[in-house]
Amino acid sequence: MTSRLVTFIIACLAFWYDVLGGNQVPQNPWFNNVDCIETNGTDTVATEAAVNPQPFLRFYLVRAQNFCPGLANGGLGTTSDGTPRIARVCGS
Repeated sequence: MTSRLVTFIIACLAFWYDVLGGNQVPQNPWFNNVDCIETNGTDTVATEAAVNPQPFLRFYLVRAQNFCPGLANGGLGTTSDGTPRIARVCGS
């Protein structure tokens, strides 16, 4: 197993990021077989210490967060049919 570097683009008005990774085909909700790789990170890079070697696929989601009341935890986008993605809460 080798480490994997996950990088992403900064989200407007975001102060922290949660990075989630899963070994299975992305499904909704993202609760089973999902790891919180980084919780409340302040940069746009997360390192996952040990991941499965190829040909295993690994999927990632990034949740942006800020101080705005009611909107502090950003969304994770939507599935192909428009259903909002939901995932486990990191750090709890």
